[in-house]
Amino acid sequence: MSLAEVLNVWVYYDHSPQLEDVSLVVNDHDFLSIIGPNGAGKTTLLKVILGLIQPAKGSVTVFGSPPKIGRKQIGYVPQDIQFDSAFPISVFDVVLMGRYKGLLSPHSEEDKEVVMDALRTVEMAKFKDRRIGTLSGGEQQRVFLARALVRQPRLLLLDEPTASIDPDARKAFYELLTSLKEKMAILLVTHDISVVSVYVDSVACLNRKLYYHGPAEGALNQLEQVYQCPVEVLAHGIPHRVLRRHTDD
Repeated sequence: MSLAEVLNVWVYYDHSPQLEDVSLVVNDHDFLSIIGPNGAGKTTLLKVILGLIQPAKGSVTVFGSPPKIGRKQIGYVPQDIQFDSAFPISVFDVVLMGRYKGLLSPHSEEDKEVVMDALRTVEMAKFKDRRIGTLSGGEQQRVFLARALVRQPRLLLLDEPTASIDPDARKAFYELLTSLKEKMAILLVTHDISVVSVYVDSVACLNRKLYYHGPAEGALNQLEQVYQCPVEVLAHGIPHRVLRRHTDD
């Protein structure tokens, strides 16, 4: 069953195309990664699915509805979440924010139970009373993931969630996502090519245009075209491809 469908979408920034004729389908229980260089339109594509950006051409449906309606069933972890680390807010209260329904709708006991379930899922329940600013980068990302999960989504969107955490925390985070795909579809934007080889089921190679959309094992052959420079295979415990030193023509 398709949860989100992007069909022949074009997006322009200042008359310059950011997405060019992109078509993408996210099916139930997919673990799909979007990879590509900086400025490739990866975050833009997520915002199109969320209904935060209206495409100039093309169509988007989310759970069979326009994105602004269908996004009620989406959990979202944005890139570079900014907050004052000295602000005295607990992990529990950060996650509870994900259940916000408006000023006139106080949080219920059910909301609080859902928060604790999400914290247990991401293995952060023991930190529920800790001030979030005291946590490590990997721990904070788990809290932000829990905040997305309290929406009880059928589709989870994550934009570079492991960019600022160490390799061990990154590996544990990916393994957590792998367990979550039993309950929902996951769409992950990342620069980490090791994800393609080890964790995800399918890959979309994006550089304004969509160069590939299919099984993960077929994506590695498309990297040179997507990044428009040579790549080579290295092994650092996990086999993956990285960009090789190159000069612009």
